[in-house]
Amino acid sequence: MYATQCGQLDILSIQNKDPNNISPLINILKEGKTRTCNLQFSSDFKYLYQPVNTSNRSIGIYDLNSLTQKSKSIQLVSSFQNKIPQRNEDICFSQDQKLLILTYAQGIQIIDSSDLLNLKLLNYWQVPMHMNGFPCSMGISPNNQ
Repeated sequence: MYATQCGQLDILSIQNKDPNNISPLINILKEGKTRTCNLQFSSDFKYLYQPVNTSNRSIGIYDLNSLTQKSKSIQLVSSFQNKIPQRNEDICFSQDQKLLILTYAQGIQIIDSSDLLNLKLLNYWQVPMHMNGFPCSMGISPNNQ
């Protein structure tokens, strides 16, 4: 089980499949101005995608196969770097996982995720000034339109 907090990410263990017996397993500490509000997983559950706010990256990609009951750590295997790392919050894969969208302070980034460990920025959309706000949630239609 994964639980996001303001900045950090807790990975919890449900003992013996009993929802009344939950204990902390791993804690990924806050990086930069990160506020983890949403996570995404690859469809095969090999990777965890966490929006982060640091000076050099916007998404941390963790290898879930490196996580064991005894490891107490999870390996960062890749990241998405760009020049717009301001308050990245919501993240969403397309149904076919070829696109990933990520909100940031004043817009949405559209990312090529066909190679799950080598993300590439395709485009971004900035909120026009007359709209006066910032995106906080989004989704992609089944046909990626």
